[in-house]
Amino acid sequence: MTGFTRVLTVLLGTAALLRGENPRLLDGGTLELDRWRGTLSAFTSQWHTLQPASAKQVFDLQEKESGQLQRYRLNLPGAAPGTLTLALNPTADGGGEFSGKAKFDRPSAIRFLCLQSALLISQYGGTAFEADGKLIRFPEEFNGEEIISRKLKRLRLPTRNGEILFEGDFFLRIQDGRKWDGASYGMRLGFVPHSGTEIGKAEITFRLRSGKAGAFGPPLGSIVRPAYVAAPGEQWKPFTYHRNVEKGSALDFSARLDAPAGKYGPVIAGPDGRFVFRDRPETPVRFYGANFVGDSQLPNRKQAEELADRLAAFGFNAVRIHHHDNEIYDRGGRNPSRIDPERADRLDYFLACLKKRGIYYTTDIYVSRRNIPAAELGTAGAIATPAEYKALFYVDDAVYADWERWAAAFLTRVNPHTGLALKDDPALITLSLVNEGNPASWWNRTPRAAKLYNAAFKKWQADHPQGSFAEFLSGLAVGRYRQMEKFLRGLGCRVLLTDQNFQNGIALAADRSHYDFVDNHAYWDHPRFAEKPWQLPVLPNQINALKSRPGVPGRLFPTRLFGKGFTVSEFDYANPNRYRAAGPALMAGYAAFQGWDGLFPFAYAHSLNAVTNPGNTRGFFDIATDPVKAFSQRIGAQLFLAGGIRPAERAFAAVVTEPFRKGGEAEAPESFCDLGFLARIGVAVTPDAHEGVGALIDIGAGTPPSGRAVPVFRSSEKLIPDLIAAGQLPQECYDAAAGRFTSPDGQLELNRRDRTLRITAPGAEVLTLGPKQQLSGRRLSVDNRDAFAVFALLPVDAERIDDAHRLVLMHLTNTQASGMKFGNDKLDRLESWGRTPFLARRNTARVSLRLPGGGWEFHALDTAGKRIARIPAQAQPDGSLRLEIDNFRHPEAVFAYELIRE
Repeated sequence: MTGFTRVLTVLLGTAALLRGENPRLLDGGTLELDRWRGTLSAFTSQWHTLQPASAKQVFDLQEKESGQLQRYRLNLPGAAPGTLTLALNPTADGGGEFSGKAKFDRPSAIRFLCLQSALLISQYGGTAFEADGKLIRFPEEFNGEEIISRKLKRLRLPTRNGEILFEGDFFLRIQDGRKWDGASYGMRLGFVPHSGTEIGKAEITFRLRSGKAGAFGPPLGSIVRPAYVAAPGEQWKPFTYHRNVEKGSALDFSARLDAPAGKYGPVIAGPDGRFVFRDRPETPVRFYGANFVGDSQLPNRKQAEELADRLAAFGFNAVRIHHHDNEIYDRGGRNPSRIDPERADRLDYFLACLKKRGIYYTTDIYVSRRNIPAAELGTAGAIATPAEYKALFYVDDAVYADWERWAAAFLTRVNPHTGLALKDDPALITLSLVNEGNPASWWNRTPRAAKLYNAAFKKWQADHPQGSFAEFLSGLAVGRYRQMEKFLRGLGCRVLLTDQNFQNGIALAADRSHYDFVDNHAYWDHPRFAEKPWQLPVLPNQINALKSRPGVPGRLFPTRLFGKGFTVSEFDYANPNRYRAAGPALMAGYAAFQGWDGLFPFAYAHSLNAVTNPGNTRGFFDIATDPVKAFSQRIGAQLFLAGGIRPAERAFAAVVTEPFRKGGEAEAPESFCDLGFLARIGVAVTPDAHEGVGALIDIGAGTPPSGRAVPVFRSSEKLIPDLIAAGQLPQECYDAAAGRFTSPDGQLELNRRDRTLRITAPGAEVLTLGPKQQLSGRRLSVDNRDAFAVFALLPVDAERIDDAHRLVLMHLTNTQASGMKFGNDKLDRLESWGRTPFLARRNTARVSLRLPGGGWEFHALDTAGKRIARIPAQAQPDGSLRLEIDNFRHPEAVFAYELIRE
């Protein structure tokens, strides 16, 4: 025990320390007092957060004394090396003197060195903080990003047991995270000077102490909210979640698959860029199916057969094999190919099972292979993490050479269960070359990489004196892509290729124009972690995607390039967002309307345990452990693959002939994103790439072609009204006040104000609405009662509802696991995943069905598709049938009903 610790114990008492009532300096540069935590943070030029726990090369810990001192060697990207010391000294009143001192070897431009914390909106909204004597209220409704941003001497903040007083010299910024669909206010206690200028030294000092509410000034309000624990009761009912459905049941969509995969030859790009089979080029083809991550894709043979049947029952006709490279990598170096033969054989057999059932696959060459020894990388040295690999990939030829060796081994090895190497297998539809490898996202994640990029940029500038750093990175990305493409074609691999499947920047169009097709990723309510990455607690925003602008899929619309295919190889509406049941229909409906080629929900599972263990309830993304996703993804697959949603006739292209004009990070304006709910949209990167579009849209990233063969409209908040006024869109398709978007053919309607979605297509009808709302389609109408819900009418034995003799009516609300714990009843702080049995949220509704001729009988189903009860229906004078449904009426909660034509 140090002398400091002995003094601290005498002053404060062991019990007080255990109760956490006094400030503590925790590992990873985190200051804590009364459950408020501020973690040492810095930001890259793209605003990626760097913290000691996750960026140990940036914050190289040199010395530590528990609870009082941390000393780091500092290697901030883009800055000179330096040192940083954090110290906390106790004060007699139970508080502490905190200081942070950073010193750089030479003056450097840095971005916000600070202590960062997240303040939950559900707790802090409506309360106040004091800044230098002025009370400022945390807004309950979003009214702008910035709440405060200036230097302070005094700050009071409400906390769990009262309030904290900060007195010293610091910069305070508080911003409203709802700007980025977040659930918290972002608070930063910044070093002074805090950002931007050339800084040689930066310092933060303050005294902090806690007290009861009102101890240091006028009342600020209470942030205490009661915890919420999911339990059976009036609103929640336990049920049995069956992972497999009964063969031939109304939940079995396997008959829709056209087996075996590859029977029509490989997938190629048609004249308009859309995917077609080589031997069936007249018919565009779409793909829908889940990602498999980690060892979930390495089942034994019995599990592989069962799992392939399970996926076929979803109606999935494709999967994405992901993070496989790390799973089959031979770390022992026993095999010259560096591929573990036993683990690879498990993957091979699983792929063969999928192919036999008519399920295609896509994958990546590099995703997350890690802990690669120096002996394999030569001059590059050992690489421990995917971040290092991706950062070095574009500037270190030794790392690129490793990529080539792995690609050759992975693609040319013959699968003994199909008799084909992956490169020759027509069931392989596409390849991504480096997953989420955009150099703009990785170049400065490690000091070594940042140094190499900066040196290469200076050399590049000699020949491009007016060129920007974004253009330099683009040149690196395109150059590497051409190398990779040439290498793969040299192997005899003819599959469609893509790269940089991440982010929505306009400038990426320059790079993506070189690829065979464009791929991208999007998430709604992606987990944000309160303390440690990928560990609870997590902070879901609990925002309904139907009300958000531009939301998902809205933010993806402008990233499609006209003349090229488009896929989304990762998307999800993450658990525990209570509205996630609507996500697959929202994505699939508008993807079909846009004429996209593939959708891949992320993910079926992240582990084999999630696939096989019925007691597993964990997972932000996994379909396997989330009953709502298991049902809603069936809706998504049916809508996208066989729903009959027609691609929009009208198309509008943004002019992106100067993709770097607005910088490397600019995205398309929201007004242009909105247009994607009424027409096909994308970008044109060459002056003549506007064939087939009704008009060009000027988004400030290029000059419209002279002569104006088609009209040009400027993207502003008047864009859609201007297009309507010019006769480019029908008058009734848009209501700005309601946020209503009705597709010109009437098949899709999104209402952001009412938070409703209506999809009426020959092969599916979907109505999504809140409590006490009514909505009608062509065959289905709903008077909803108690909770947000998704209703879907899908044919079982035919392509079209009108031709079916069997239909399934899905009724989805929310599910939680028993004992799932949240920090409050707003459900925006998840603290425990809970256990089985799962619980369903209650809902009742009156459903009216206008079905094709003949009598119909109705059966409630369990989650395996087994009939558990006959349901009475009332014939109405207009010929419709009325059902009063209550998902709690039977011993098992009911998510689906089978309709049989007599």
